[in-house]
Amino acid sequence: MLRPQGNHTEKSIEKKDDWLKEMNNALMVVASLIATVTFQVGLNPPASVWQDTRKPSHLHHIYHMAGESITAYTYSLHFNLFFAFNTMAFVASLCIILLLVSGLPYCKRRLFTWILMVILWVAITAITFAYIFSLICIRGPN
Repeated sequence: MLRPQGNHTEKSIEKKDDWLKEMNNALMVVASLIATVTFQVGLNPPASVWQDTRKPSHLHHIYHMAGESITAYTYSLHFNLFFAFNTMAFVASLCIILLLVSGLPYCKRRLFTWILMVILWVAITAITFAYIFSLICIRGPN
């Protein structure tokens, strides 16, 4: 049996290539935005940082250094969860960027794009949980 020749086959290949290029471009934009946000939040944690250094004394038992997160002391569990999810989103977005920029030969295959989408879902889920825990750190657990 003969395979169809001509425009129909070439157009479908072009559409598939265009779709994969557009999807990879969209993945790059979203991953870059997530990396930017999570990096910034990692540098400026919720509820700010201590402005002074306080060493323990007979009046104050709390020890902190200037530049350390306030919520790390006040809500340590929630802050640790926030930090873990923020880091997970940051690393996942960097993985997407690295894989797309490296120009692996698999970039034109649907399986590779699907794997990148799964990594993006992980990043978005992690940044959602980081947002929730940052709100708890700011408002308190009640």
